[in-house]
Amino acid sequence: MDKQLETLVTCAVCLDRFVHPKILPCQHTFCLKPCLQNLVVDKSIRCPHCRTIHRLPKRGLSDFPNNLTIVSILDFSPKPNSDIRICQECLKSNCATLLCQHCEKKLCETCLSVHSQQLIQGLMRSVNQVRRLFSKMSEMITELESRQIKSKTAGESVKTDIIKAIDRCIVQLTNRKKTLLGQVDLYVNAEGRQLKAEQENLEMELVNMSGHCENAEKKCQRFLEGTKRPTDPSFQNEITRLTHQSKEHLRNMKLIRSNVEERMLRCIEFHNDNEHTLHALMSSVGEVTFTSPTQLSFNLGSNAVYNEMEIERTFERSRTQSDEDADIVSHYIPSFTSPTTSPRLNVESSVGSFISALVTPRITNPSPALSTNAQETQIFLRNKGRVKRCFSSKGSDISSLNWPRGVAVSPTNQIIVADSSNHRVQIFNEEGSPVLTFGSYGSSEAEFDCLAGIHVTSQGWIIISDRYNHRIQIFDSMGRFIRMFGQEGTGEGDLSYPWGVSTDNMGFVYVCDKDNHRIQVFTLDGQFIRKFGRLGTYDGQFDSPLYLAVTSDNKVLVSDNGNHRIQVFDKYGRFMFKIGREGSADGQLKYPRGVAVDAHGNIAVADSGNNRIQIYKPDGSYMTNFGSWGSSAGQLKGIEGICFLPSRDIVVSDRENHRIQIF
Repeated sequence: MDKQLETLVTCAVCLDRFVHPKILPCQHTFCLKPCLQNLVVDKSIRCPHCRTIHRLPKRGLSDFPNNLTIVSILDFSPKPNSDIRICQECLKSNCATLLCQHCEKKLCETCLSVHSQQLIQGLMRSVNQVRRLFSKMSEMITELESRQIKSKTAGESVKTDIIKAIDRCIVQLTNRKKTLLGQVDLYVNAEGRQLKAEQENLEMELVNMSGHCENAEKKCQRFLEGTKRPTDPSFQNEITRLTHQSKEHLRNMKLIRSNVEERMLRCIEFHNDNEHTLHALMSSVGEVTFTSPTQLSFNLGSNAVYNEMEIERTFERSRTQSDEDADIVSHYIPSFTSPTTSPRLNVESSVGSFISALVTPRITNPSPALSTNAQETQIFLRNKGRVKRCFSSKGSDISSLNWPRGVAVSPTNQIIVADSSNHRVQIFNEEGSPVLTFGSYGSSEAEFDCLAGIHVTSQGWIIISDRYNHRIQIFDSMGRFIRMFGQEGTGEGDLSYPWGVSTDNMGFVYVCDKDNHRIQVFTLDGQFIRKFGRLGTYDGQFDSPLYLAVTSDNKVLVSDNGNHRIQVFDKYGRFMFKIGREGSADGQLKYPRGVAVDAHGNIAVADSGNNRIQIYKPDGSYMTNFGSWGSSAGQLKGIEGICFLPSRDIVVSDRENHRIQIF
């Protein structure tokens, strides 16, 4: 009876008498400390007996009820003799027990001996498994030594390739420099000879004029002194001849003066309009690509404890940021997938070919060769300026617009307009007839507060910057709400008056975060990827960026409104070159807004402050412009968004005239 009673008051975990016995919901009892305390995992506890999982009470284990029956039995049951020992293996009592240092079990001498033999056998198996790895580890060491030698050899080979490639570029630049300097010398020498000839002509004319003046003065003096009579025919003929000579000298002097002034106005200049492109190419010339086996593996045996161990090596490309682009935060780095080859150097040949295209003094060089289609497109764009279609007017009814901003073209050639002050999106066909309208004023889903930028993806999704709600909303082609993301703030993923939006060919969404003076990149489901830019006037910095466009090769063009320029970046936000500066001359910009790129990389810019459209070549060189201030067809007031139709026509959001024009 005493033995049964003792079993009843013994904890199944610590195998000792209960201390503060707590009963679980499954009706099993255990000590509060340390038994139950050691079983808590993530605010829950698993019963050691029935394996049922219970959630902890709000105030922890102490809230579990006490097992009052056990407490009563402990109060009236005498504590057994502390000298009695129980073997935890065979459960024999009244035997001398010893503590196993390995597993901390109390065992009798017989069980401890058997247990020790099992431990020794397990240790020997582990040692044998480790020994079997010696030969494989030696092979790997040998292989790594061999790879070190190969790596050094390959590195030296790549260095040689780099030196040769850069030296070739330097040679071409040096040759180009010699050519340009030679042309300058030819000009200076030729111009010097011409100037010397003009100088000699002037000196000769000066001598002739001086002799004429002395001769005329003598003849006049004789007449005044009376030595010659006025009625003398020879004297009159002489006077007439000298008068004609004086007039002839005056005419010659005017001609000589005109020639000299023209000669003095001539000058020599050096034009290097493509310098920014050369700098961009030089700063990114070549690419060292690391390739290696993605995995080295070996099997450690069939033991389930070890299974298979793998040593993996991955290469991740990183870059050192300069002070000017230190704000670029790259949270998404695409992985490199490379075949199993040795390291190689891939040097782009564009730098070498570009060097020969530097502009010579007073010579205009042709652009690089274009495909026939691209050439036709440039000729087509140069002749732009005639308005083909103009539709809509100010109002709030269907087909009317109120301060339209962003425009985009769908895959089905429909024109989609951000009808900003009507807080809605309107869709028109190419003829200007309304097709669909959706949206209303508010801050809920599918509601807007002065929307601005608009973009259509290749699958027809419509991405809209909801400006005063500080968010991006996405709809399908029928105007049905899909999702939205963003909130007001300055942190990563936060927005402050977002404006232009676009996507690249990988589906990432680029947003002009206007009042934070940066560009942010998201996935289509709104996950933040990276950002670049900050407030400033240096390359890579912005002052209120408004619109952007992404080319087919993932170059990002941003209209840097406050800095009066277009900046071009790669897809990671690294500055490449810029277009324009403040002014009203050809190629200059004033508060640019919309920017668009056609299939051949030609760039159209809404030069809002100058009320015109300017078109540039893919390298940023000026091509043409059209438009002027006014309200007539073809005239513009405060233009905003811009986009290309597949027909190469240009769609313009004529904001202050509350209409859309197609050129």
